[in-house]
Amino acid sequence: MFLYIKRQFSPPVFPDDEIRTRRASLVNTGLILALTHAVVVLIAIWLGGQTPAIVTATVATTLVVCLVLYRWLRQGRVEPAGIGILVYGGVCITVISVGLGTAQTPTTAYYVGLVIGAGLLFDLTGIIVTTALSSLAVLGLILAENAGWLPPHNTIGTVTHWVVYTALFGLMGLLTFIALRSERQSLRRAEREIAERERVEKALAREHDLLRTLIDNLPDLIYVKDAESRFLLGNHSIARHMGAVAPEGLLDKTDRDYYPPSLAARFYADEQTLIQTGQALIDHEEPNIDANGNSRWILTTKLPLRDSQGTIVGLVGIGHDITARRQLEEALRWSEALYHSLVETLPLSIFRKDADGRFTFANTLYCRTQNRSLVDILGKTDYDLHPPDLAEKYRADDQHIMTTGETLKTVEEHQPIAGAKTYVQVVKTPLYDADQHVIGIQGAFWDVTDQMRVEETLRAMNTALERRVAERTHELLDANVRLTELDQLKDEFIGRISHELLTPLTNIKLYLELLKRGKLENHDQYMETLRQQADRLHRLIDDLLDISHLNPDTLDVRHELLDVNTLVHEVMTAHAEAALERQLTLSLHPSPDLPRLTTDRALLRQVFVHLLANALNYTPHGGAITLRAAPGDTDRTWVTIEVRDTGPGISANDLPHIFEPFYRGKAAADYRTPGAGVGLAIAQRIIGQLGGHITVDSQPGRGAAFVVWLKTAQT
Repeated sequence: MFLYIKRQFSPPVFPDDEIRTRRASLVNTGLILALTHAVVVLIAIWLGGQTPAIVTATVATTLVVCLVLYRWLRQGRVEPAGIGILVYGGVCITVISVGLGTAQTPTTAYYVGLVIGAGLLFDLTGIIVTTALSSLAVLGLILAENAGWLPPHNTIGTVTHWVVYTALFGLMGLLTFIALRSERQSLRRAEREIAERERVEKALAREHDLLRTLIDNLPDLIYVKDAESRFLLGNHSIARHMGAVAPEGLLDKTDRDYYPPSLAARFYADEQTLIQTGQALIDHEEPNIDANGNSRWILTTKLPLRDSQGTIVGLVGIGHDITARRQLEEALRWSEALYHSLVETLPLSIFRKDADGRFTFANTLYCRTQNRSLVDILGKTDYDLHPPDLAEKYRADDQHIMTTGETLKTVEEHQPIAGAKTYVQVVKTPLYDADQHVIGIQGAFWDVTDQMRVEETLRAMNTALERRVAERTHELLDANVRLTELDQLKDEFIGRISHELLTPLTNIKLYLELLKRGKLENHDQYMETLRQQADRLHRLIDDLLDISHLNPDTLDVRHELLDVNTLVHEVMTAHAEAALERQLTLSLHPSPDLPRLTTDRALLRQVFVHLLANALNYTPHGGAITLRAAPGDTDRTWVTIEVRDTGPGISANDLPHIFEPFYRGKAAADYRTPGAGVGLAIAQRIIGQLGGHITVDSQPGRGAAFVVWLKTAQT
């Protein structure tokens, strides 16, 4: 019940209007006091006996009027309710003073309460109006009393005076308390606002310091300029770039103070166009120079700076140095050009597909087999280029390669849509991304239709000759076996070379992309990987160039007198750094009185380079490689140069084949040694042309020793 009464007599609250809320609270308090005062006076009248009818009627009317005004207040009509209580209060005071019979009764002092209440509700205007009206009312009462128009004092009037005095005291005290409480609330509210403002200012200061620290430590060039392109703000990066000692040194300066006139004029023209049009400059690549005069490329974004009215008053600029990226893009273009030149030079049809079987690359020779342009092939699938049955087979092969990771080597039919059927030797391998996830396949093939026809002819001739001469058939079978072996070696070589060429080039493109978009702290790692892949590509190209030496007729031998000890020492010195990187011990044991040789210095040096490179590739970390020169026999007609390593050795199965072109044994697969398998074959052919020979001594697990035998100049 108490809570219900409290809720009903609580003043309304206006969250968006504090003054109106305060007035509502004052009116609510005044109404409660008037109701309470009316009840108290009625009780006093009841206890005091007879009371003038005008007093009783006035007090009863007060109850009704206060309830009506309270309803107005609950409806939000604060000002009408306040004016109503003031007007009715003035009327009641005047009526009661007339009814009690004297203008000097304490009832007239209630005019003071009206003045105070009007001041609290309507400020100075309320005080002036109620003071004037109260003064006129009291003056009228005094004149009426002096004229004898008011009734005289009596006992009832005296008791009423006492009750009214007591109520007046309480009213004045309560009004004073209300004023003091309102003042305290205002002070507390002001203190809270001040504390909140200080907290917000400190938070803004922290945010400002944090933002400034962040901007100053960003590697990007960040600056703010006014409408005349004068610097208003800049971070440390732009200060270092411009050559200023500190960001403060840029203030009120322009680009003309740091750049050549032509460059500064171009920057100024761009900025003035932005300020005049409001059109932002987004991700614009432009040439620049730093404080040291070095040419740079900057990726620039410039945005208009507006004030609170939306007027453009300057600009904000952010620049990112992309010089390294531009250089890498240039290197990428060069690498791609090299890759395309190699791919276009090889007599192979080369292509790549993604995981969905769509073509992503094809060289000119492949486009020629399809009788289509590259634009017409990219994005297509085998179903768009071949008959359905062949396309289905090709797709199944691709899926098997991507699932198993195996290399496919086979001879198969090749037929473009509306084209002639041929037979091709094809090699397909999976294509991986940087995380070793299969992202497609790459393949190469060449036309073997004539070979297939030859093989069919040979088989037919074998059948006919087999019926006539068994011995002849046996010779032809041997020749066919040898042909198959040579063909297999050729397949392996082409497949390996295709893979070896594409792998480093693919890695180079990948790590160039990582340099462009990857993490800045990993750039050194990316550059080291690029260097390794470039070295690997260089070695492969050298091997391809060295293949020409497999034909002895192409060698141009130039004899000269040379010291073997000096030549071997030069070769060892050239490979010392490579041995140091692999943590290998490289030692030379020369023979001081070794006879001189009459031979080709360049070709002999190439032999030792191949032998020493072979030893470096197969000797594990911590191993040793020894070069030894000594007479080969007692009469000093031969000189031997031995290259011995502590590698895994050569198996008995591989030993008879190590000097065969393109042959790579088990150790090459186990050690994943790159190369074409022609180094030892080239070395043997060269030594044969120089009138010597090479022997090898090796056992698995005990290393290998290659000995070069050469005749001396005395013979």
